[in-house]
Amino acid sequence: MQVSSLALVHGAEAYPITPKEHGTAFLMDNRHLWLRSSRQRAVLRIRSEVCHAIHDFHRERGYYLPAAAALGKVYCFGPTFRAEKSKTRRHLMEFWMVEPEAAFLDFEGLCELAEDFLVYLAGRVLENCGEPLAILERDTSKLESIQGPFPRLRYAEAIDLLQRQGSGIEFGEDFGAPEETSITREFDRPVMVTHYPTSLKAFYMEPDPDDPSLALALDVIAPEGYGEIIGGSQRIHDHDLLLARLKEHDLPLDAFQWYLDIRRYGTFEHSGFGMGVERFVAWMAGVPHLRETIPYPRTMDRIYP
Repeated sequence: MQVSSLALVHGAEAYPITPKEHGTAFLMDNRHLWLRSSRQRAVLRIRSEVCHAIHDFHRERGYYLPAAAALGKVYCFGPTFRAEKSKTRRHLMEFWMVEPEAAFLDFEGLCELAEDFLVYLAGRVLENCGEPLAILERDTSKLESIQGPFPRLRYAEAIDLLQRQGSGIEFGEDFGAPEETSITREFDRPVMVTHYPTSLKAFYMEPDPDDPSLALALDVIAPEGYGEIIGGSQRIHDHDLLLARLKEHDLPLDAFQWYLDIRRYGTFEHSGFGMGVERFVAWMAGVPHLRETIPYPRTMDRIYP
């Protein structure tokens, strides 16, 4: 190979990010440049594939962008802002959320949808992201095991499992990161935890008809310490029950009148879930912190760059 011509595009200055070790604060201050590194580009290539796959999954199954009472099967996908002051590796103040919702979808159908969704996304990453996964030195055998059926545990069974492992958690307490990690140690793939006490879940979740103290709620917990990936439920479709729940939680009825109207003027069973994209991408890429899975992460103390 011989050079036939040479043109100077730009004479760059000395690059701020060098092969030496840099602190996290420095890298985050220079996030606009850090993005050009091989590892960061690899993570964002995986993110791009996941985002394409999210749209493809829903379009292939006849989902629209949104309003389930009008269109039947819908999903929304966009930025979400966290109100809680969370400062952990699993949280950002701004993140992207995908939320499907479907009319005439019961709880069993919801569980199947969540499982199919994760299997589909992981399969797309394995199929189209071989190079970025290799750059990240990701153990792809961990991703290849993301196949159905996922193990299912009722909340009470999960509590029993944790207590057998030596945890002091009691029935009625919510799971934190340590408990989620402990639950998944028993399995080689994501775990579905269902039928939580209604006291732990949102007011709009349908109660179990066999035990109204439990909600038809679902969390999918990822292995390797990545925690809850999906959270969802069958929704309350009975107007009077929803109204009672709003009053129990002392919520302003005026603000929720539109939500009640959906039940008043033609109600139906419906279910849905939400998944944070950054947490899923972190799991696929095998990176420890969500700040590497979004181009410009926003945290409690960072809005630059």
